Amino acid sequence: MAVFDNGSGDFEVKRTRELETPGSPFLFRMDIRAGGEDVSVDGLTKGDLQVIRRAVNQALKEAK
Repeated sequence: MAVFDNGSGDFEVKRTRELETPGSPFLFRMDIRAGGEDVSVDGLTKGDLQVIRRAVNQALKEAK
């Protein structure tokens, strides 16, 4: 689990082996808790995580 720097919440990304199949060998779940809200997303692929990483990297670049 990772906690936001400002202490407003946390998030976690975990592999969900119980949801995996031969056609979808790597699946993940992302849980985000912030501002009194809980959001969970199941069935994320490695490609989905890479898209999220690229979006975060782009936002960080733009914040410089």
